[in-house]
Amino acid sequence: FLRCSYYPGADTKTTVPIMVLHGWGSSRSELHPFALYLQSFKHAVLVPDLRGHGRSTQQRNPRPGEPDLEISAEKMRRPEIERMGLDVEACKQFLMEKNNAGELNIEQLGVVGFEFGALLAVNWAAVDWSVRSLPAYKMGQDVKALALISPPRKFQGITTQKALNQPDVRARLSVLIVAGADDAGAIGDAKRIYNGLERFHTNKEERDLVPYWPATSLQGLQLLNARSLNVPRTIAIFINERLVKKAELFPWTDRTGPLD
Repeated sequence: FLRCSYYPGADTKTTVPIMVLHGWGSSRSELHPFALYLQSFKHAVLVPDLRGHGRSTQQRNPRPGEPDLEISAEKMRRPEIERMGLDVEACKQFLMEKNNAGELNIEQLGVVGFEFGALLAVNWAAVDWSVRSLPAYKMGQDVKALALISPPRKFQGITTQKALNQPDVRARLSVLIVAGADDAGAIGDAKRIYNGLERFHTNKEERDLVPYWPATSLQGLQLLNARSLNVPRTIAIFINERLVKKAELFPWTDRTGPLD
């Protein structure tokens, strides 16, 4: 059972939807102030508790009549962690329903990820852009912007390497990368991700690949909550520049399926 908090936007076909993914060991409750901040710009914001976190700690027992099964992040292994991509996909399907109701534009989808959530965002974006559309029905390729806060290159055997080699992810998505310059590990991973993308973003005036390395050793949510660093505002400006102001490039379409 995936628990989420939804913060409605302007409820129009020009509303930008944003998914916000927390880090390992965190939960959606810690992102509530940030979600309200993004909502203040009339964006529609969806924040899940990823499986094994927050209130997403139960799954239906396949045996009828048996109690629900408990999910613990501490006991999750690589295959289970990889399946967290299904959580992100479930969030997108919820937003798709809102799109088809005319309450937002799924074609302007952005994802903000913190630490492990950033890794998950990159890997899910690669999946989203790998889905090929049917002749009369667009299936994927909806996420257009990623904001990665203290992104690791790997976590428990899961890496960003394959996803960042996906041609669409490395060249067609707008990406903001934030990491504290005084944390050797975090800034090292962030700069390697940035350097791997930089040669595919050659138009510097377009500002579709944005690095922000504040002079701090803070990571993840700590970066977000440090008022002097203005990370929430940096993310909001990025969303405005890369999604709101580019609305004409991503026109709203009815995405109800051919069998609906």
